[in-house]
Amino acid sequence: MSKHNVPFSSASSGSPTLAQLAGMNAQQRLNLISQTYGDSVALLSSFGVQSVVLLSLMKEAGVDFPVVTLDILSAEYEIQRQYRKTLQKHYDFDLRIIPVTSEEQKRVSMDGYLKSRNLSVEVSGIRSVQTDNRAGKSLIEHRGEDGLINVHPILDWSDLVVADYMMSLPEALRHPNYAPGVQSKGGRVLENEEQKTECTLHIPDYNI
Repeated sequence: MSKHNVPFSSASSGSPTLAQLAGMNAQQRLNLISQTYGDSVALLSSFGVQSVVLLSLMKEAGVDFPVVTLDILSAEYEIQRQYRKTLQKHYDFDLRIIPVTSEEQKRVSMDGYLKSRNLSVEVSGIRSVQTDNRAGKSLIEHRGEDGLINVHPILDWSDLVVADYMMSLPEALRHPNYAPGVQSKGGRVLENEEQKTECTLHIPDYNI
C-alpha cells in the first residue's frame, strides 16, 4: 500500500470506519457514504465489462452520485462509448465526461476535475482479486497529500459473486463483450493473451 494511502483503521469523528463497512453489504456501504459525505461524492466508471455492477448497486441503494468517466480519444474505445450511452439511458445518472489523450493523463485529469467541482470522495468498483496493487487496498482510504477519500464498496467481491450478479441483470445491460472471466482495463476489453495490468488511475503516486 502506498504510504500516501492510509486506511481508516480508526476514523475521525463522523467518518465511517473499516469495521463498520466490513460488516455491511455493498448497498449499505454506498448508503453510508452518501449519508456521511453528501454532495462531495463522485462515482468513477470506465464503462468496462463489469462496470454495470457498481452502477446498478448505486441505484439499488437509492443514492445518486454523479458518474465521472475518462474518455481516451481513441477508436479502440468506441464500444465503451456506446455502452456508456446504453447504461446512461437506462439508469439516468448524472454523467460527467473528461476527455484525455493518453493513459498517462488519467490521474492528473481526474484530480483536477474533482477539485474543481469540490468532490473529495471517489467511489470506484475495483476489487482485491484483480491486481496485486488492488489486493493491498482497503474499503476506505485517505490519500494524505490532498485529502481525497477513496471508497471501494465491492473490494471484497469475488469473481464468482460478480458473475452471479452480472447474470442477474437484464442481458441488454451487460457489456457486449461480457463473459465470465473476461477483463478490461480502462474500459478496453483485453485480448485473450493480454495480461491485466493496473490502470494508471489506481496506481499509487502516479503523476502526483
